[in-house]
Amino acid sequence: MLARLTSIQLISSVRKALAPPVFPDSEEKTRVAAIVHTVLLTIVGTVLVYLGVRVLYFPEAAGLDIGVNLLLLGLLLLQLNILRRGRIVLASLTLTATGWIALTVEAWFFGGVRDGSFTANIIVIVAATMLLGWRAGIIYLGLSILAGLGLAAA
Repeated sequence: MLARLTSIQLISSVRKALAPPVFPDSEEKTRVAAIVHTVLLTIVGTVLVYLGVRVLYFPEAAGLDIGVNLLLLGLLLLQLNILRRGRIVLASLTLTATGWIALTVEAWFFGGVRDGSFTANIIVIVAATMLLGWRAGIIYLGLSILAGLGLAAA
């Protein structure tokens, strides 16, 4: 009976952790928090699957890659914690900034301008515009253009 109660509590706490935060004072805040929460959980799931596949099928070449992805996973979990505390703008800003920096660094070190991952910055620009407003989208667009010009010049 005690083990069953513990498993029910475990399931309840997992459901609570996976549910988006609700802010009764603002419907708009709850809506934006649900979007950011869904994006963060999707990225966390993707990173976990990637790490699992990387460790199982390519363990010999996974050293630094695992460390970087664990760092990214920790940052994403920190963003989820920030979101739960009601700091939606900060969580949105760190989410879009992390995505932009990761994609730009990947393009810079591994592929250059012709790499498809650099064009994924468009997704970050759209997300920043939807979550933070049109000014943030213009800032990310400008940064992406400067990074692309820097990559082209290099």
